[in-house]
Amino acid sequence: MLARDTLALKPETSNSLELGLKSTLFDKRVTLNAALFKTGYANYQANFYDTVAGTVVTRLINAGDVSTRGLEIDIGARPLPQLRLTAAAAYTEAIVDNVNCPPAAAASCNLSGKALPFAPRFKSFLRGTWSFPWPAACAANSVSITATSRASSTTCSSRPRPSSRAAA
Repeated sequence: MLARDTLALKPETSNSLELGLKSTLFDKRVTLNAALFKTGYANYQANFYDTVAGTVVTRLINAGDVSTRGLEIDIGARPLPQLRLTAAAAYTEAIVDNVNCPPAAAASCNLSGKALPFAPRFKSFLRGTWSFPWPAACAANSVSITATSRASSTTCSSRPRPSSRAAA
């Protein structure tokens, strides 16, 4: 075991700000929620791939600082007593603000100012649930059939943020 493998991780912390709206409309048959958010993470924890004795291993490290901001919207409707429709969408921009590259890391480790890898910019889903009564002798009052569709889009870019270009 190497000395770097015995280092304790610092706790990952975050500061968040959210501004939102929650509403119930049309005699409580429709709900509409929206939120703008911004979160900053310090000591962001991530897996780092390393080679030890010719074997690739992953180590959990304090990778640096990350920030996210975006918009979330969801709507729910109950057009019939037994039918519930739900839709949601989110746009998120996740940026690596500062990277703590481990010793002997590849030069490609420096992602400062770039998009956080594997963080989708856009996520959405649609869901429909149909509930119907169940005989009173059963433990459940009703049975539901649910269909869900999900979509997400992830963009990994090597383009720095405009603010980091100016600093270069």
